[in-house]
Amino acid sequence: MRTFVACGAASGIAAAFNAPVAGALFAVEVILGDFAVPQFSAVVISSVMATVVSRNFIGDFPAFKVPEYHLGSPVELIFYVLLGLLSALVALMFIRILYSAEDFFDKKTWPESVKAGIGGAGIGAIGIFFPEIFGVGYDTITNALNNTLIWQVALALIFIKVFSTSLSLGSGGSGGIFAPSLFLGAMLGSFFGSLLTQLFPEFNISPGAYALVAMGGVVAAATHGPIAAILIIFEMSGDYKIILPLMITCIIATLLAMRLNEESIYTLKLKLRGINISKGWELNVLKALRVEDVYRKSADVIPESEPFPSIVEKMSGSQQSNIYVFNNSGHIIGMVTLNEIRRTILDYDHLKNLLIASDVMNPVIVTVTPEENLDEVMKKFGKHNLDEIPVVSPANESDIVGSILQQDVIESYNKQIFLRDITGELGGGIRKTGKQHMVPVFDKYYLVQMEAPTVFLGRTLRDLDLRTRFSADILLVKRGDAYDSGTFQPDASYIVKSGDFLVVFGERALLEKLERL
Repeated sequence: MRTFVACGAASGIAAAFNAPVAGALFAVEVILGDFAVPQFSAVVISSVMATVVSRNFIGDFPAFKVPEYHLGSPVELIFYVLLGLLSALVALMFIRILYSAEDFFDKKTWPESVKAGIGGAGIGAIGIFFPEIFGVGYDTITNALNNTLIWQVALALIFIKVFSTSLSLGSGGSGGIFAPSLFLGAMLGSFFGSLLTQLFPEFNISPGAYALVAMGGVVAAATHGPIAAILIIFEMSGDYKIILPLMITCIIATLLAMRLNEESIYTLKLKLRGINISKGWELNVLKALRVEDVYRKSADVIPESEPFPSIVEKMSGSQQSNIYVFNNSGHIIGMVTLNEIRRTILDYDHLKNLLIASDVMNPVIVTVTPEENLDEVMKKFGKHNLDEIPVVSPANESDIVGSILQQDVIESYNKQIFLRDITGELGGGIRKTGKQHMVPVFDKYYLVQMEAPTVFLGRTLRDLDLRTRFSADILLVKRGDAYDSGTFQPDASYIVKSGDFLVVFGERALLEKLERL
């Protein structure tokens, strides 16, 4: 589904702006985030076919006619750095106001027709005084590129376009944000270029060039896709001379925008709905797992005065490799491991009545908290040559809540790799039907798709703890009732919602028991 969406986006941009390369790279860079050959091939083919059809019916010519560009002085590159910073600020303003407008209308219980009416009336009232906001604004952009737009109008249109577009989309109107981003960039560049012309007349600055470059800067900052922004402006203008300032502006704009706002204008809405498309698979599997998902909720503890024979007896009867030593104040001061026991066992008869826990313990204490990821834990295992580490409460490092063993971390790693493999291979076999549907994996293990039971709703996957209760793992969550309407891999903090369909892996008998909840 994600590949199909990327193909559609690439086709639309390629056809609308006569930019097949930029369309393909925009879809891959912003939507897929993956240059894998199968997906990239489909996107490229879609972009090419859309361009062929559009050129056959519309013609093959640049989207905008721009005057020939010349870099008057290398000093101008400094101005383009400043333009990149301004582009990021305009893009962030656009994102904030757009989502504020959507939040405002979403919180209102008015009928959709009333919301649309308010939006339409507002746009109409603004358009009486500033008709430039209507449509995609190509004529106004062309005026900016050809230096026929006065700077006062360009400056005003930046804010008016942001407000009007946000009002239109927030009230339920149909529209996009790519063309408005181009419009905002053109107005910003025209204003900034006109200002530089007055301040530095000796450089022979062309405001149209700044308008063209700022178009790319605002798009790059809003979408977090600098490569696609650079190429789309280059393809639309057909002028290679603009590439150097364009690259500088787009990169600077993207870096600042990403620093100030982690999500792009496209991914922010998905994140607000609990979907993180940029997360994908964590390349380091252990970083996706936390201590609280795998640690053992028990640990052996003794006082520092514990006699040596008692320590040996407890160690021989324990399933864990460490015993932790506390002082009279209740603070952990060390641990007794098998290594300490081995060093003294040959002289056991002579030492058994002489040694206590504080004599044989290792005073070096390494601890972890339930919130730490397993990648950090494995580094501690390796650095300190340990097989077991105590898990302590974040609020009190002396409060041991359990322990985590290296073998448990390795088993969790292997299991996650296995689950990811079968999710990729068999997850596509799961289809949304009106009833539960099982897919055999091997032996007595199955994948089952089931609607989230009522008792699951409002609880996190960590709270449900299906791994302990049913020896099962939730691999995927499908949102909504429509076929394939959003499938993603949840983490342990995901809160189950009404209408969720869960793809669960486990033994058939236990899965059938789970379905009856």
